[in-house]
Amino acid sequence: MGELSVAAPSGESSPVRDYLEAVLDLLEEHALNRDRMDWARVRREVEAQIADATATEQAYGVIDAVLDLLGDPHTFFLRPQDAEEACGQEAAPAGPVPTGRLIDGGFAHLTVPEADGVTEAERRYIREGAAAVRDLDRHHPKGWVVDLRGNTGGSMYPMLTVLAPLLGHGHLGSFVDATGEVSGRWLLRDGVVYVDDEALSATPHLYLPAEPEPPVAVLIDGRTMSAGEATLIAFLGMPGVQTFGAPTAGPATGNGAVDLADGAVLVLTVAREADRTGRLYGNAPIAPDQPTPAAFDALADAVAWLRSVRTPSPGGAGRTDEAVGRAGCSRRGLRPVAVPSESAAELGEEAHRILAGRAWRPGEIHLLALELAPSLVDVRRVAEGGGARLPVPGGEGPEADEGLLVPVGEVTAGRRPSATRPVLRNRGETAKLS
Repeated sequence: MGELSVAAPSGESSPVRDYLEAVLDLLEEHALNRDRMDWARVRREVEAQIADATATEQAYGVIDAVLDLLGDPHTFFLRPQDAEEACGQEAAPAGPVPTGRLIDGGFAHLTVPEADGVTEAERRYIREGAAAVRDLDRHHPKGWVVDLRGNTGGSMYPMLTVLAPLLGHGHLGSFVDATGEVSGRWLLRDGVVYVDDEALSATPHLYLPAEPEPPVAVLIDGRTMSAGEATLIAFLGMPGVQTFGAPTAGPATGNGAVDLADGAVLVLTVAREADRTGRLYGNAPIAPDQPTPAAFDALADAVAWLRSVRTPSPGGAGRTDEAVGRAGCSRRGLRPVAVPSESAAELGEEAHRILAGRAWRPGEIHLLALELAPSLVDVRRVAEGGGARLPVPGGEGPEADEGLLVPVGEVTAGRRPSATRPVLRNRGETAKLS
C-alpha cells in the first residue's frame, strides 16, 4: 500500500517499545501538526503504558491515543486486518469512472467521481474519462461543468489526468509542509501529471480541446473531500473558473500510507495543499465562489453563469471570446475564428511565434500538424470570405480533435521517479519525505 516500510528493530528490551518508537519517530519527523506536541513527554508516558507489553497489538490503543492528541482528522492508524480489507477494496476491478453529457443547449457536464489508487483501476478511469472528454468536446461545447459533488477522494492523479485538457499546462498546485516550504509541485506536462519530477499518471491524456481555455464551472458539496478537494484546488486561481454549491468536507491535506512490519498501516498527514497562486488550504472546508442554497440546484446556477460569460456585452465580445485571442491562437492549439481578410497574415505570424516559442516533443509536433492542416484551409477560406464565418465543406464544422493518447514511453522518456527520497502514498495525495 505504501512504499516506505518501517521494520520494528530488534532490541534486548522490548520489540513492542521499538515498534512504538518507530511510529513516534515518523510522527515527530513528518506529521503536519508535529509542533503541537511535547514529544519528550509523550514518549515518557507511552513507555510507561507499554512497559509490560509483549505483543505489538498491545501498542495499538496507545497509538490511537497519540493520534487523538495530534488532532489531525486525516491521520489515522489501520490495524492489520483493517489494512488488508482496505487493500482488498482498492484492488476491486470495478469502480466509478467519469461520465459526460450535454445539457441546456450545448454545455458539457462532466461528472468526476472518486478514483482508486491501483494502477489498473487508474488506467481504466483515465481511459473512460478521456473518452468522455473527447465525446463532449466533439460537440464544441459553449462551456464546461466539472461536477465534483460526492467525490470522496481516492487518488488525485487519475482525476487530474482526465481533466488535463481543461487545466492548462505547467504548475497546478503544490504540497506545503509544516515549515511552510513547498515539498512537492503538481505539474502538468504533455498530458502527464507530475509531483516534481515523478510522473504519476498511469497513462497520459494529451488532448487539445476545440476551444482553448473554455470557461469552467466546478460543482462541490459537503462530500467533496481529500483527493476530490485536491482536484478542486487545481482549478482554483485559473481565469474563467467559478465554483458553485456548498463548502467541501475540509481535509485538503497531503498524506500517505506507511506499511508497518506487522501489517498495520499508518496513514500520516504530512502537508497542506496550495493552489497555483500559492493560497494555502488545510482542514477547513473550502467555500464555493457562489454558494447554492440547499433547496436549489448548483448545476442550474453554474449553467446560468456559463451563459452570462458567453453572452456578448453591449460594448463588444464577451470575456470568453476575448480570452481566445484576436487571432484565435493559443499555446494549447490553433483554432480558426472569424477575422477580417487583412488579419489572415497576422494569424500566420502568430502561429509562427507559438511554434518557435518552445521546444516541441515528437508527439506534440504530430498533434500540431494534425491541427495545422485544416486550420490553413480555414485561413484561406476566411481571407477569401471577407471575415464571415463560412460553412465547412461537407458538414456543420470540423470534427473535434480526436485527441492523442501517447504511449507512456513517448512522453516520459528520460524522466524516472526519484529514488533518492521515499514517497508516502495513500489512496489520496502523495507527499515526499526529505
